[in-house]
Amino acid sequence: MNLIALQHSWIGVPFLTYGTEQITTNGPSYIFDVQPLWQKQQPYSQTSEYYTLIQKINQMRDKIKIEQLNQIELEADDTFYAYARGNQMLVALTNVGDWSKQTNHYKVQNSTFEANARICDILNGECTNVNADRSVDVYLTGGYPRIFVREDMI
Repeated sequence: MNLIALQHSWIGVPFLTYGTEQITTNGPSYIFDVQPLWQKQQPYSQTSEYYTLIQKINQMRDKIKIEQLNQIELEADDTFYAYARGNQMLVALTNVGDWSKQTNHYKVQNSTFEANARICDILNGECTNVNADRSVDVYLTGGYPRIFVREDMI
């Protein structure tokens, strides 16, 4: 999920491998995951986890005109990466994977949001306030990414 969030919020045109949004998994290697979607026994799902993730990010990309926004690195370490797209979006990613059910706390300093602004994660709907020093407390659970925008953008 973090890779998809990164690809769809990073500078440039997102790249998506055929079938990714359907979470195709048919074998032990990547080559077996690529399959004709029209031959699936199950119909094409518009409710799969990846389909809805991509849909939410793309809708917000359009709404904030992401291609016009600069990208600013905010935090980086061995397991966490955060960047902003202008003053419209904060993306928080991890590489711990979904196998980890733990919650990790990160403090993103110098966000591009105004102090005390109300921001919401477009992926799960949870909202929080930007701290008075413009930092944002980010909690990542189970390896899931977070993409925050101002509450009035939701």
